[in-house]
Amino acid sequence: MRGSDIPPPPGYRPTPLATLGQQLVRLGQAMQNPNTKLGELTELVQACGVDLRICDTNKGRQP
Repeated sequence: MRGSDIPPPPGYRPTPLATLGQQLVRLGQAMQNPNTKLGELTELVQACGVDLRICDTNKGRQP
């Protein structure tokens, strides 16, 4: 059993830091998923308040 599988106690309200941590975990999972669309990443990044710049590192390389 992982820590995230344990239900919170009744009346639990996550702190802002806990909420940010959860959002960052979701962003990291989405970034590792090759099926995640750029629009989905953009939404997750904005929810985290992060400035993420994506560029094509293969640009100009020969196959």
